[in-house]
Amino acid sequence: MPEQPDPAMRRRDLLRSCDAVVEKIRALGGLEDFPRAPDARQLLAAGAAGPFVVVNVSRYRYDAITVSDGGIRVVRLPSVTASGVAEVTTTYLHLFDELRCMDEISLGQRRRASNALRDICGWLWNLIVCPILDGLEPAPAGRPSPGNR
Repeated sequence: MPEQPDPAMRRRDLLRSCDAVVEKIRALGGLEDFPRAPDARQLLAAGAAGPFVVVNVSRYRYDAITVSDGGIRVVRLPSVTASGVAEVTTTYLHLFDELRCMDEISLGQRRRASNALRDICGWLWNLIVCPILDGLEPAPAGRPSPGNR
């Protein structure tokens, strides 16, 4: 029976291999900072082309970082939890696998999948999108506020 590799040695080898891949990527034109986080100057430059949002999920807090030509804002996502993110992600990945074989699943399974996807979209809308929209500039006259949609 072959000897099992030492987990610490295997981890060290994998980290070295990963570092080597990152260095190869950084050698490509325009990717010198891969996978480093952009600084504020880079974010603002990207926001000049159009607004974008980065959702930050960590064990410490949950935020959305909105970037536009007007600046950078952090919007707290107080109702998002680690368990909620894990549950939604797991459900979505299971549904994705299931729906890849859509022709082979029954009508009942399709309905269940459709309902689960609707629930995921609702979760995303209520816990992530609405707080982000509420944190932006006031809605122009005639447009409903995000919480009323």
